[in-house]
Amino acid sequence: DVEYENSIGDKELVERAAKEGRTILTRDHLLVKRRLARGRSLFITGVKAGEQLRQVVADWGLPEGLFLTRCLRCNTVLVAVDKEAVEEKVPQYIYRTNDRFTACLKCARVYWAGSHRDNMLKDVEKLLGGR
Repeated sequence: DVEYENSIGDKELVERAAKEGRTILTRDHLLVKRRLARGRSLFITGVKAGEQLRQVVADWGLPEGLFLTRCLRCNTVLVAVDKEAVEEKVPQYIYRTNDRFTACLKCARVYWAGSHRDNMLKDVEKLLGGR
């Protein structure tokens, strides 16, 4: 579960994180020193995305079964839906060649395991250094 907000101040950010039980990932030295941020923040040392991802995985691990389980648009947990329910929402080729679909109940976006998913998994694998 991730939330990204770059237009709020540090005070509001740490208060929100405390209220919602979130951990702050940041490269801001001063932010991690705030009282409310202590114990609920991780100072990111890497500059490049791969370095940053490897640090997070090294610190927290990579939970099984949680990858690509949230809507890429609104971060809501995806739910399995019957194939028939998405027939009018996906291209016919996709409907004919896939049996499993998930959907976001908030924004109604539909997902399936296609080549785009495989490519994302390969990209993450590369970022993690061939794990």
